[in-house]
Amino acid sequence: MTKKKKGFTLAEVLIVLGVIGVVAALTLPTLISNIHDKVVERQIQVIQRKINQGTEGMQVRGALLQNYPTTSAFIDELSKDMKIISKCDSNELLKCWPYEKVTVSPGEDKDDVEIEVKKQVDGTKAFQMGKNSQYAEVIGVIFANGTPMMLAYNKNCTLFDPDRPYETTKEGMSETSACIAGIYDINGKKGPNKLGVDVISFRANGYGEIKSCWFESGGVCFSGLVGSTLTTDSMLKSRKIEQDNEVCSSIMSTKKYVDVDNLYGTGYNQVIPINITGNTGSSCHVGGDAWLVAAIECGSTGGRLPSIRELELLADKFYVDELYDDSGTKITVKVLSIPKDMQPIFGNYSQGFRAWSNEGYDSNSSYVMSFSNSGDGPQVQNTNRADGALRMCVMD
Repeated sequence: MTKKKKGFTLAEVLIVLGVIGVVAALTLPTLISNIHDKVVERQIQVIQRKINQGTEGMQVRGALLQNYPTTSAFIDELSKDMKIISKCDSNELLKCWPYEKVTVSPGEDKDDVEIEVKKQVDGTKAFQMGKNSQYAEVIGVIFANGTPMMLAYNKNCTLFDPDRPYETTKEGMSETSACIAGIYDINGKKGPNKLGVDVISFRANGYGEIKSCWFESGGVCFSGLVGSTLTTDSMLKSRKIEQDNEVCSSIMSTKKYVDVDNLYGTGYNQVIPINITGNTGSSCHVGGDAWLVAAIECGSTGGRLPSIRELELLADKFYVDELYDDSGTKITVKVLSIPKDMQPIFGNYSQGFRAWSNEGYDSNSSYVMSFSNSGDGPQVQNTNRADGALRMCVMD
């Protein structure tokens, strides 16, 4: 009998190759994307660790026990613990930053926007910090591995306590870096040069899909803490709103503010949504509507003022309920105790403060949460809309 040789026909081979090709076409993009995401994640971790190590080194040798008058002065001190090969003043940022425009995503139903890096980037939506008086100027730096960063230092940052340890948060941020914020690029000149893709936020309020938390409480992301005293810039914004009753009436009825004069440094006429509720009235408070300005400022960074319930979640983290007297007897008292991971932010207000909620009481007043050491715990109050209170924005 004749033996038959076993094998595959050409048609069978082509079919198998075709199936392999289809499977590869379906799986390779996902595989490549996953690999890319891992590489990006690793690059971000490396940069954050380098910055953490630098500021932790400053803490160890006592260099965080003083405030620095400028970002430049802070960077000079940081460079003793972290190798920085170039430093560029605010009017020469492009000597350190590798391209002229940063692309940002305004959000739903809006096209991406290119923001120019001119003399300074502070005040732009790509880098929300320079307009805030607590920050010194923006400075460009290049780290030893070639990573460019635009960085700002909080010249009013709470001084660090040399007698307590500082920890790293679950997001990989060292508490010792709480005084700085900025953006850096993980791949230099190579595109897409887009915020949230290869341009990464470091404690800076980004916008679009960027969620930058100063701290979290009860699963709520808080960002954009500003002191209780209105800055000159904020007062100017408030007065400008009040100069035109029609503008104010429109804000109250539509819950939107059109920044036609680029007061918030957007570089284009941005419509800022404002999340305010309750009996807000139809006009602004005469003499300076600090509450409305706070709501607009939160909206300009993609956030909003917190609800009373969200402020209650914050209070849960801020108060110690059970204490013991000298005899060891347990007593119940409400004592304001700022957690140590929040002390770099709230240190100046450790004895008490008030924070705006998003709810208006009437055309002259709005609800605040009062955090005090009176023993009564947090209290919901209504206060004059021209008065000072902390602006703590919630980033959804």
